[in-house]
Amino acid sequence: MKSLKGIVLLLSLNTLLVKSNAVLPLSKLTCGENIAICDGLCCSKNGYCGSGLSFCGVGCQEGYGKCFNLDNLNNAEEVTAELIFDEDSASDNEKDEIQAIPLVIEEPDEIPALSLTMEKEIPSPPEDFNVKKENVTYGEINRIKYYSSMTGTERPAIVITPPNYDTNKKYPVLYLNHGGEGDENDYLKLNINEIYGNLLARGETEPMIIVLVNDRVTPSYDFSDPSYSLSKEHMKAWADFLYEFTDILKPYIESHYSVLTGRKHTAMAGFSMGGRESLYISIKHPELIGYIAAFSPASGIFKYENFFTKEDGLFTEEQFSLANEYVNDTYLLIMSGRDDEFILSDPLRYHKVLVANGFEGNNYYYDIPGGHESSVWNHGIYNFLKIVFK
Repeated sequence: MKSLKGIVLLLSLNTLLVKSNAVLPLSKLTCGENIAICDGLCCSKNGYCGSGLSFCGVGCQEGYGKCFNLDNLNNAEEVTAELIFDEDSASDNEKDEIQAIPLVIEEPDEIPALSLTMEKEIPSPPEDFNVKKENVTYGEINRIKYYSSMTGTERPAIVITPPNYDTNKKYPVLYLNHGGEGDENDYLKLNINEIYGNLLARGETEPMIIVLVNDRVTPSYDFSDPSYSLSKEHMKAWADFLYEFTDILKPYIESHYSVLTGRKHTAMAGFSMGGRESLYISIKHPELIGYIAAFSPASGIFKYENFFTKEDGLFTEEQFSLANEYVNDTYLLIMSGRDDEFILSDPLRYHKVLVANGFEGNNYYYDIPGGHESSVWNHGIYNFLKIVFK
């Protein structure tokens, strides 16, 4: 696998403590005057700190400073920075923490030909693809609770049965994982029943049972605490869903609904953290899941560190591979928004690593214009529903 090319600027402690308007030599990048530095990183319009081109040149929220447009990307010789680190007010611990901070401007390798052609092969949904229609019969939405021995509590899920659900028939099952601060209701907000029902009415998807899960395996949580979302406790609650899915939820669904069992009849998909979770569970247990989709999958499959948090990663690159016996019998779709400042190039990296590790068959990647947002994820679920279980 080719490595990412990059321009790396190493800012030492002494560099960070220089007076305002210091000149930092950096070729091929112009952020103009008053570049925002979040402990060495550029700041995006959404207030995120980062190091790629997605973060510079798009402005910042008030209070974070500004990055200016990359008007002269190939001609820039230096960057003028107004630093926000105050040496006089900084504690000894804070000074110790800022020893060397890498600022990386990533230049991705050539994307595989498959990735470049996917947008032509996968069409955009029609304008009314997620709108409820009078002449269409939709699935029944059932809110359920099942006992979790992991939390010692009853946990929620939503089960959508297909129109005219018949207990004398058996149906394949699609499990959908929500976003980082969401819950089992997320896909209802994205009109999953309307998307599915409209496709089914046109004969473009298969009758199936859809399970909207709650990925956060914990008896309680509090998002009013800003630090909780990226805490180790929260990440563990997500990782624990692997065991809840395999040992508790999946057996519950198979014993309470008329479902087809086996990996050929089981699919999993999700967006953002749910996309990451879908990859995690499916790669860990390929014997259970034959169809996988990850829409804008979040960071954390591999070790990473940014301004907000750091994780050791769920896999190393060498570990992130599909067992040989399943390579020719698994379908995977990864897609993302081309302007996503939150996850940057992670989705493409996941795709590339899997290809490099031997999963080259039904392993697809594509991107579309858009950020980390519902229009991108709906594009993904619409197209995944058109191919799943076929």
